Amino acid sequence: MPNNSTDTQALQQKARDLMPLIEQYQDWGKQHRDLAPEVIAAIHAAGLFRLYQPKAWGGAELDPRDFWAVQAIFRERCLSTAWVHGVLSVQSFLMGLFNEQAQADVWSESPDVLVSSSFQPTGKVTVVEGGYRLSGHWTFSSGSSFAQWVLVGGLVFPDGEGKPPQMALFLVPRADYQLNDTWHTFGLRATGSNDVVIDDAFIPAHRVLFAGAGMVPDVSDSAL
Repeated sequence: MPNNSTDTQALQQKARDLMPLIEQYQDWGKQHRDLAPEVIAAIHAAGLFRLYQPKAWGGAELDPRDFWAVQAIFRERCLSTAWVHGVLSVQSFLMGLFNEQAQADVWSESPDVLVSSSFQPTGKVTVVEGGYRLSGHWTFSSGSSFAQWVLVGGLVFPDGEGKPPQMALFLVPRADYQLNDTWHTFGLRATGSNDVVIDDAFIPAHRVLFAGAGMVPDVSDSAL
């Protein structure tokens, strides 16, 4: 449900108010290949990372048109800031498709926890009791240095011949993955789009979202 124009204009003004700070740190961002922590902190303080976030977890649940109107303000001055803001914000939309326990895992201690992503299904997935074991290497996780969780893609191969694999997103806490500093590029230099590496992490079933299903199938002994 879209906000009224007054609310959207107020959010746009919050973004405009950040422009002097964003411009101040643009050279820093290009040099360090990531946004400055001061810029991330200011976006947090303005509540602009929570535009898609469920209201139950302190978010605004904005209509996409309202979100784009806010993001366009960043885009006018700094494409890297707009990109990171958009990528880290949209994960809140996806988290709204996970079950309540997964959402609580992320936001129960703070509504400002961020989730980065890398959706290509490159992970090696093994079904185990109560969930999955996941390993792999994922590229281009923008804003990942400021995230406490990551959403990564993988294919789950069901038992039995003739059954197609299922694409799934796995929600992984920061303690269970490493970031490889690989982002050396010409464009969008300040997006910190580094690689995510996971080595045999256990992912409980409630932290998995199957594409197109919006729900997680039961993982039990009988399914193994």
